[in-house]
Amino acid sequence: MKKILALILTVLMLANICMFAYAHDSVIDDGCEDYSVSPTALTNCPRDPNHAGVVYSSNGINGHAIKCAICGAGIQVAVPHVWDIAQSTCTRAQKCTLCNYVAPKADHNWGSFLMYDHQRHSQSCTNSGCSATELGAHSYGPAYYLTYRNLSENNEIYHDIWMDCLDCGYEKEIDNYRCLEQSMACDGHCNN
Repeated sequence: MKKILALILTVLMLANICMFAYAHDSVIDDGCEDYSVSPTALTNCPRDPNHAGVVYSSNGINGHAIKCAICGAGIQVAVPHVWDIAQSTCTRAQKCTLCNYVAPKADHNWGSFLMYDHQRHSQSCTNSGCSATELGAHSYGPAYYLTYRNLSENNEIYHDIWMDCLDCGYEKEIDNYRCLEQSMACDGHCNN
């Protein structure tokens, strides 16, 4: 009879300990074994094996946590994301199929600058499937002079002042005027 009574008391004490842990323990440190397995393999609650189902909560880019869907007990803290695509691109971001975390999109891979119009140049993304284009103002280098003989103006010598865009190479004529010295050796500063 003492053995039966001791067994009943032991069972009651264990049940009381489990109820206390269930009611007061909201952290993962509940004495259970380490659940370091696949992020989709765990379905049993460490507090109550009768609880079935899990929920995934995002921990940002670092992964997600797995918790019991019934009582919220932690099953695993840091589990890698399960991505819907292998890598984010500039047109589509990765999304975790378990916790719905969306990773940042990748940066555009900008190609060379091309002349767009007289005020701007453009740059297009070279990534496959991306049609992003950016426009920017020309950024000119220093002015330079071109000296030439104008055959339609009695073979007189003229100077043109030009500036080139340092990014796309667009050439902009600033001014042109008749050379006062009428010499091909003139550096273009004869009007200054």
